[in-house]
Amino acid sequence: MRPVADVLRRSLRGFDLACRIGSDSFAILMPGASAEGARNAASRLCAEIGAEKVRVTESAKTVV
Repeated sequence: MRPVADVLRRSLRGFDLACRIGSDSFAILMPGASAEGARNAASRLCAEIGAEKVRVTESAKTVV
C-alpha cells in the first residue's frame, strides 16, 4: 500500500482527500474538479500506480 499512498500524496492537490475504502480500493474527493478533470486525474493516477515497482517479500502470503 505504501507505493500507492506515495503516488497519491505526490500527485493530488493539497486539498484533495484520498481514503482507503477496501482492501485495495480508494476513494478520492476532489473539491471543485469537473467531471472531465476527475476522469483525467483518475487516468493519470492509474498509469502512475501501474508504473510503480512493488517489492514482494518472502513473508507475503495470499489467503484464498
